[in-house]
Order: sequence, then C-alpha cells, then structure tokens
Amino acid sequence: MVSGNSQSSPSLVSGGMPGRWTASLNACTPSPCVPLPPARDSHTAVYNPTSDRMIVFGGRGTSQILSDLWILENASSTTTAVWSNPTAANAPSARLGHTAVYRESSNQMTVFGGSFNSDGTSLTNQVFGLSNADASASTPVWNGPLGAGGPTARWGHAAVYDSAGDKMVVFGGSTQTGQGLSNEVWVLDQASTSVPLWRQITTIGGPSARCCMAAGYDAVNRRMILFGGSGFGQSGPVVFDDLWTLTFNSTFTTATWKELTLSGGTAPSARCCGVGLWDGSAFLLFGGGQFGNPSDDKIYALVLQPTTFAVAAGPGGGPVARTFPTAVPAGRFLLFGGAGGVGPLNDLWRLE
Repeated sequence: MVSGNSQSSPSLVSGGMPGRWTASLNACTPSPCVPLPPARDSHTAVYNPTSDRMIVFGGRGTSQILSDLWILENASSTTTAVWSNPTAANAPSARLGHTAVYRESSNQMTVFGGSFNSDGTSLTNQVFGLSNADASASTPVWNGPLGAGGPTARWGHAAVYDSAGDKMVVFGGSTQTGQGLSNEVWVLDQASTSVPLWRQITTIGGPSARCCMAAGYDAVNRRMILFGGSGFGQSGPVVFDDLWTLTFNSTFTTATWKELTLSGGTAPSARCCGVGLWDGSAFLLFGGGQFGNPSDDKIYALVLQPTTFAVAAGPGGGPVARTFPTAVPAGRFLLFGGAGGVGPLNDLWRLE
C-alpha cells in the first residue's frame, strides 16, 4: 500500500535543519520482484546502524495478527533498500502492541509483552530473544520465553534500551483493556542474554497510568522521554498532551520523573498511538491521535531543556496521518506502516 505524495516540501524541523519526506520502496519494482511486507500496525521495528538493516516483527494485519519477521537491507538508502522475509525457528505466537529493543554488539532483538488478539483481552508478559536478528551472518533464531517474574501481562507499554548497561526499561501499558492501566517502571537487566532479570523501580510522582505513549531514549543523559498516551479521566477515557522525562542514576537503581513545560512553539495536540525517537538533539514525534482516528501528518521536533521544551513543526505532505507506526534512526527518521484512515499500511518513508 502506498499513501501520500512521493516527496514533501522542505521545512525547518529544529535548529535550522531542513526536513523533507521521501517515499522509499513502496512498490514491488526490483527485478526479480521482492514482495513487500503485509500491511500492519502495532508492530515493532529495531535497527542495526552497522549493517544498515531494520528488523520488523509482528503486529496487526488486515485480517489477522502477525508473527512474521521482515528485514529491510540498506535501510538508509532510497535506491537500494530491499526487503527479505527469513524464516526464524521457534517463532513466538502472533502478537500486537508488544515492544522490542536491540543490542548491536550481540545482534539480538529482545521482545516483551503484547496481545494475542485485536481487542487486547489476551495479554502476555513473555520475553523472547531473537539471535542473529538482522540475518546478516546467519538465519535468525528465536529463544524463549526467557526470564521469570517481572511485570504483569500488558500491551501498549513503552520500552527503551540502554546499550551501555544492557538494560531494557519498560513503562506503563494496558494490563486489562478498558479497565486496567499501569504507571510502573521496570528494568530488565542482561536484556540480551538467555537469563534476563527483572527489577521494579520505585519512583515518586510521574505520569498517570496510561498506554500507547510515544517514547524515546537519550543515552547520554540516561533518560527516557514520553509524550502523550491514553488513560482514564473523571469522565472516562482521555488522551494526554504532557511530556515527561525519567532520568536514571548510573546503576539504574533509582530514577527521577520530571514533567517539562512548553516554552516555545505550539505543542502537538493530545494524542496516543504515535511514534517518537531521540535524534541526539530533539525528540521527534510523528502520528497518533485517538484510537483509529489519526490527528495530523506533521512531524514535530521537541527540543528539551532542563525543565522546559520548545516545539518546531516539521514537514507534512509526506506519509498520511496514522496511528501505531514504527520509526527507526536509519538516516534521520525512517517510518514504516501504521493504521491510516482506511486500515493498516505498509509504506516506507524517510525524513531527510
């Protein structure tokens, strides 16, 4: 499926850096033709910058929940990128709303949680590892379930990865769709090994319980960044427009929440189900809205200061508005899939 225009007009994103959307590999054009992944949302994607490969797993397709694995080779290229669909042994059950992180040094993807069905009533807290994850040296192999204890089953949580400590940080999520939400913080130590260990981190204050927030990780400052999400208010379901950071100490034994206030520009509207990443200088946010109702097709750069943030709106005119896409830092921001107004998508867009 292809959506939007092939190229957007230049626009300032932040710090005078131009931004332009370019469509990439959205048709079966190579010879011989390599099929595209089936359209999907609520999947996961991680990226190996050395091999320049994006790894996509699972999600919700047009008519079923998916358990397939796809690799995008030459992911940062607009001319030589190509998909492959390796068959990995011991694949976990199909799922959506899970999270995944990636350790480049061991070429392993670690997957946590998710839902086995579309209405979020069959949840899991399983941890699986995918060795040889990018298929650059040999065929990927699934291992798991791994670990014991840990968070209760959930979907729509956020997860980021600290490569220096090999730690997966998990926040929030839906523990019982329509009824139960979490604002817990958990750390999975030795996340890329066969014996990962869970620890819950006790924090004071912080965001209200929620799911489906956009998240990123600033490794230099050991801070998780969260925007928006879906929760419950006094009158029922609500979406949020708040921005929070969770900063860890050097041993990841304590963490401090801080809500940042707007100091410049116009903040994105309240939303859940968007995607974000930290690009080294700003938190880039795209997509989201209400469940099944995307808000806009803009990308936003949230520039963080100690207690405030400023926002610059980047280009539209590229990918259509959507919920539950993924993005990885191939180039600057590589967007894949999500749910548009007419259902799941499998288009691929790069922000230059």
